[in-house]
Amino acid sequence: KHLADFKLSMMIHTHRERQSHDTYREEISNLIDDWYQTFASENTNMPVQYLSDEIEEFKKIYDNFAKTSKIPNLPKYDIEFRKSITKALNEIRRQIILFNASSGRIPDIDWDAGGVMSRILIGGDGLDRGYTIPGLCVTYLPRRRAISVDTQQQRARFFGYRKRTLPYTKIYLPDDIIDA
Repeated sequence: KHLADFKLSMMIHTHRERQSHDTYREEISNLIDDWYQTFASENTNMPVQYLSDEIEEFKKIYDNFAKTSKIPNLPKYDIEFRKSITKALNEIRRQIILFNASSGRIPDIDWDAGGVMSRILIGGDGLDRGYTIPGLCVTYLPRRRAISVDTQQQRARFFGYRKRTLPYTKIYLPDDIIDA
């Protein structure tokens, strides 16, 4: 509800070798599945204690985020909010997309498709220069610094993105790119 009119995306712009794309996709899929199972367990008759502990860990992270965020009117971390997290994780785990030519060509994405709030794109060269990702809010760039300054600047396209989604924007870079 809080982000109902946003299309939020994440880009994992990894190495050009496709094997690393598969590895990241598997790791991200497993992580999101684990989170989904954690939050979904709360809605059962027999919640698992260690999962309840994980939900409390998420609460600490959320509370810290709420204190430092400039996002107004964040929802309370209550059971209804956690149910919406469960629903969102279920959607996201179906929208982890290998964005490379492993199937012969880079996939076409219908960014206007109804019912899809977010996507995670994982790829290399296909995500490089000139490709626009609507609602890009999270960028993880675990690749080496580009030799060409122009290429490096193109990869830094998260600068200057929409003011409306700026409070949600997160960027994760290796030190050598930060120092460039």
